[in-house]
Amino acid sequence: MKYEAKVIPEGINSSDENPLKELLLLIGGAFAVIALLIVLLAYLSDFLIGFISPEMESNWFTPELLDSAQFETYQHETGELAENQFEDAELYLARLISLLKAKEKQAFKFTVTVYDDDLPNAFIIPGGHIFISVALFDAVNSENGLAMVLAHEMAHQYERHPIRTLGRGVLVSVALSAILGNVASEWLGNLFIETATLGQLAFSREQERDADRIAVENLIAYYGHALGADEFFRHINKNNKLSSSLPKFYQSHPGTEARIQFLNQKIDNQKGQTTRLPKLITDLQR
Repeated sequence: MKYEAKVIPEGINSSDENPLKELLLLIGGAFAVIALLIVLLAYLSDFLIGFISPEMESNWFTPELLDSAQFETYQHETGELAENQFEDAELYLARLISLLKAKEKQAFKFTVTVYDDDLPNAFIIPGGHIFISVALFDAVNSENGLAMVLAHEMAHQYERHPIRTLGRGVLVSVALSAILGNVASEWLGNLFIETATLGQLAFSREQERDADRIAVENLIAYYGHALGADEFFRHINKNNKLSSSLPKFYQSHPGTEARIQFLNQKIDNQKGQTTRLPKLITDLQR
């Protein structure tokens, strides 16, 4: 049989699909894979954290960690304030923490550091180390309001949120580095990282809601009511409009007004009175 060459049809190596559509499908698929990866890594991290007891965490994340460069900002840069004022406040807060701690939570250990800052803030890091800014004392009107802030940070530790967030962050970072490597396009790599960040913020918002719920329950167990639980959030809502102006999906905390509404449900129709702040705390108010 004699071979006879045929003319190759025009456009046989090109797709009928619009190249832009194919690119969008490719990017969308990559984002979907990253979103699924974040969820899977979160579950894997939480599973592994389950093998780390509160005692082990306390031994790993010791107070010496606070001397690292990351936290040296939060040490006692007192300025005009006396060192013993901070120490007295920390002793008082430590005692309040011990009173708020339920019997079944005795395995959890806490330290508290008061630092000088003009912004009202409180946060906790792995190991049960709570940081309270001096300005936060201006944001509450009673011991109950201050106890709500402490109970909220304690609730994060009860739920292992700090170490879970750390574990998730490490696993996601390692996974993204392995997937992306040296990406040819920097903007595309940044988009992938932004997608992962939004996923982490969603986890953080869920943790904040859980901490609010547990904290107000602990407040009721100790004081017999939840009066004063909303003081700090009302102060923030009144004096800081920046966070509420951000899109909700880009906030690590639920909306302040939503948190106040949740607390009001616990406060409504409750009877009792709030406890006055001690002088050692009001002396630090500005």
